[in-house]
Amino acid sequence: QTMSGMIVILPPTSFTIVATAAPQLPNPTYNELPCTSWPEADRLAGRWICPIADTAPFKETTYGVRLKVVNPSEPGAARSWRVELWEEDASKPVAAT
Repeated sequence: QTMSGMIVILPPTSFTIVATAAPQLPNPTYNELPCTSWPEADRLAGRWICPIADTAPFKETTYGVRLKVVNPSEPGAARSWRVELWEEDASKPVAAT
């Protein structure tokens, strides 16, 4: 299967990813991300990677995913999350938030 790229979701270091919990669709009002898998090895490494095969997410489409983390215990420790969109064989993301 040909890969077109991937989406990388990086929580702040103050959050702990629950690696055994696979990402889920939050509810039917959202479109599911076009991922071929959500490798557990990446969750163990502190990130979610969504490989995308032969398709691309559309800018005008609203996607959703439910990710399981343990929130930081100290107040004010939560920081911004980072989401990156990578094309296959790229040396840097084509988009990041």
